[in-house]
This record gives sequence, C-alpha cells and structure tokens, in this order.
Amino acid sequence: MWLHRRSEEPSCTSVECYWKKSKLSRVGSSMKYMTAKELSKGNPILPANSLVLEKFLEEARKRKLEDCELIKYQPSYSQTVTQAVSMHQLVYEFKNKSVEDFLKKVQISPTLIKQVEEETREQSESDLWFQLRYGQQLPEHMKCRCKTNDAHLYP
Repeated sequence: MWLHRRSEEPSCTSVECYWKKSKLSRVGSSMKYMTAKELSKGNPILPANSLVLEKFLEEARKRKLEDCELIKYQPSYSQTVTQAVSMHQLVYEFKNKSVEDFLKKVQISPTLIKQVEEETREQSESDLWFQLRYGQQLPEHMKCRCKTNDAHLYP
C-alpha cells in the first residue's frame, strides 16, 4: 500500500525548482539581453600555472607517451617514422614549403613499407591504418561521385 502511494507522487526531479532560477531565464522578462560575461561566474578556479605543464611534459617524456594530444602540439614533438608517411601529416608539414622538399620526403623505402605493413595488420584496431587510408578515401569518393563518362576528375 505504501509503495503504491509513493509511486503516485511526482518524482523529485519533475518538481520545478522555482527558488533557484537560472540567470538566463531573466532574459525576456526583466532584462532585454545578457552578455556571455554576465553569465559566467568570473575568475577561473585555478590560475594558469606553466609549471604544471612542464612537469606533465617531463613525466610524459620519461614514460614515452605517444598517444597524448597535448604532446603533439609541443615544439619538441617528433613523430614515429610510420606516422610521418601519413598524407595528412605530410600535407600539414609541407603546406608552406616547396614541391621539391615534399617530393624528397615522399620517397618511401621498401623497409619503411614493410614496417607500415607490420604496424597496420589488424586494421580495425590500428589508428595508423585509418590515418594512412585517409589519403585514399577522398579520391575514391570523388571518383564515385564524378558525372563524366570516363570518371576522370579533370576536364
């Protein structure tokens, strides 16, 4: 009996909280607009501390972390040899350099091909495989969408 009565009561989350309305709810009734600065609480909880970042980077170097996004944006970051042959990485690296520099870098040795093949054997579990495949997907997709008779992308 008690359980049945409790089930008929509204849940605690369905009751509207009228004593603690959000700041944004005042817009339209008591004020015309509100800026993002007025919505924020003000100062961040922790002040910026470069020492924390330096300690983290030092510890990451000791542990030889490779899959951390924060490390990839540091000037001292160097990719593995197999990551460097990714078309995405090559375009990013050579976007402001000459074609000759790009063509020198693109020359891939048979040993590097063998190394990439070994690292990408289990395709579904290999981030490198997806990254290397990225360079092939766009042209294949464009060729499928091409409306010319011989399916060439150029006129």
